[in-house]
Amino acid sequence: MKKLINRNIIKEENKEIYSYVFNQILFMILNFITILIIGILFNMLFETMIFIITYIPIRIYAGGYHART
Repeated sequence: MKKLINRNIIKEENKEIYSYVFNQILFMILNFITILIIGILFNMLFETMIFIITYIPIRIYAGGYHART
């Protein structure tokens, strides 16, 4: 984040937002890689790809449970 701020790519006040987004992207990539590794280990790469292709759009539009408190 410091490099992006020093190069005037992002503003100092948006630092937390960009940090959060970068963390989310990193976790999504790690989850994707983990799913692929499990699929390879179980010799089910084709089935894993079908799962990923169908699951990701459902997860994006379905959202999740949000508690009131």
